[in-house]
Amino acid sequence: QQEESEEAAGTLFAQDADDLDLVTPIVAVDTTGWSYGNLRREVLRLAEEKEELRKALQSALLDSLQREEDLQEECTKLRMSGGGGGSSKLGDLSPRSFRSKLAVALEEEAKASRAARIHFIDENAELKTLLAIEQEKSRIMRTELKAFRLLRARGSWGPAAGDGDGDPMAGVEAVSSLS
Repeated sequence: QQEESEEAAGTLFAQDADDLDLVTPIVAVDTTGWSYGNLRREVLRLAEEKEELRKALQSALLDSLQREEDLQEECTKLRMSGGGGGSSKLGDLSPRSFRSKLAVALEEEAKASRAARIHFIDENAELKTLLAIEQEKSRIMRTELKAFRLLRARGSWGPAAGDGDGDPMAGVEAVSSLS
């Protein structure tokens, strides 16, 4: 029945829009098996949906008009207050003067962009250096750990070798499992 109601909606919309020539294909639905109650419910549902769509369109149109009005007001304010350099209005600038001001503004922006880029390049180089140092430290620590394990395995280190201080590798197993 859902398919039938969608087709009925298409038929009713086509009939409404037929006057406006908005819909070319008209979907026809065989409603011979529908009861009067089903047809009435479907027509009421479609009329309600049509009203909701009309209200949504009206609301969107009003929002659009309000945004346009706000933008026009902002544009007017900018024209009145802009310009600078002896000109009270942006519209007072000649094309040559406007191009000149635009070129200056673009050059200033490019300088600022280069300065920021240089800062980031320097910071990136510093971070690369720090990363290389940390990687080297990590490599050295892994090498030392392997050496300690090798010495311990051969019995050259620890209490068995006459060192009464205990096992210097206590807790190293937990560290090695992290790497």
